[in-house]
Amino acid sequence: MAAKKSKDLAKIKESDKAMGVVKDYRQEMAEYAKDDGAREPAAAGNNISIRGGEFTLGGEVVGDPMRVIVLDYVFENAFYDMKYDKDNPSPPACFAVSRNEKDMAPDESSPKPQAANCAECENNQFGTADVGKGKACKNQRRLALINADVKSVDEEYAASAEVAFIRLPPSSLKLWKGYVRKLTEGLQLPLFSVVTELSIDPDSEYPVIIPSLGNELPEDRDLIGSLVERRNEIASELLIGYDVSNYEEPTDRKSKKKAVAIPAKKTEKKRSKF
Repeated sequence: MAAKKSKDLAKIKESDKAMGVVKDYRQEMAEYAKDDGAREPAAAGNNISIRGGEFTLGGEVVGDPMRVIVLDYVFENAFYDMKYDKDNPSPPACFAVSRNEKDMAPDESSPKPQAANCAECENNQFGTADVGKGKACKNQRRLALINADVKSVDEEYAASAEVAFIRLPPSSLKLWKGYVRKLTEGLQLPLFSVVTELSIDPDSEYPVIIPSLGNELPEDRDLIGSLVERRNEIASELLIGYDVSNYEEPTDRKSKKKAVAIPAKKTEKKRSKF
């Protein structure tokens, strides 16, 4: 592969040589798993949408379940001070994106920062949502994915596969946390070393994405090295926030009000190859 070897992978190998040992595949995967698991405590590219109760990418339907490799993920909070308008959706008044939940604070481009940091923000407390007992601020996860529903996932494919992004809504976070713990603590595997299946719960009133383990990838160091390279390449892109250039100060007519969610009408869509 033309790309230079991953710095992360190189460091591990150099450390191994210095100690005169060679770690086996499972041991190496366990080290990567610590990074994924440590960010999920126990207790703007191609965006995949789940609006309307189905996965869509670029207006085309994506298969359900989606078989993907999760390269990486970040924490994302978003507070909207205007009610949702499908014909003219507004950006959040305040948002935060971070690899570590404890470090979250309003992005400097947020039009109306709500607090010094997310932990202290009133809108990030349960019971503040317009409807239900949830939070006024949407706690989400943003995942970077590549399609794993292909004939062969090898080093060459991993190096060139299209990367897409998806946001897991608050209703999916409990399931996501459990899945991450299962991989990182139970199997001691990082997310990018397995095929993850993402499906939408058909019986839920609101979109709920269910993650489950499809299968482990082959114990191939070249493949893993390629995936680590892609993970590093998209690290900064994964942290890109919202485009708030069209944010407008809410008026009484546009201000956020309590409302009953109305299921979106389903229309015939083309099928995506992702």
